[in-house]
Amino acid sequence: MKKQEEKLKTYEILFLIRPDMGKEELNSQYKDIENIISKHSGKIDSVQDLGKRQLAYEIKKHKEGVYYLMNVSMEPSCLKEFESELKLSEPILRFAITRLDATKAAPAKATI
Repeated sequence: MKKQEEKLKTYEILFLIRPDMGKEELNSQYKDIENIISKHSGKIDSVQDLGKRQLAYEIKKHKEGVYYLMNVSMEPSCLKEFESELKLSEPILRFAITRLDATKAAPAKATI
């Protein structure tokens, strides 16, 4: 078990999701993201709902978006497949993945 944990790296993922989705649809999208992460042998360490915000420019005809910030642990070898699945998810307008140092990783507040 310890060998598997050594392979896991911590990533911070910022999601921008369509603003026209209801609360149930957002929860469903969150579950979909959670399933994608689990499928790639990862786990969600923390989640922060940053709420709906106005965008600096229009993305896919949307002027606002709902932001989520996640700290996730997963194997680096699964990252490319994970990214490609996120690109195929229609409700996700944009996402950014950043690797965190183990010494500097500060978990986001869990609000979901």
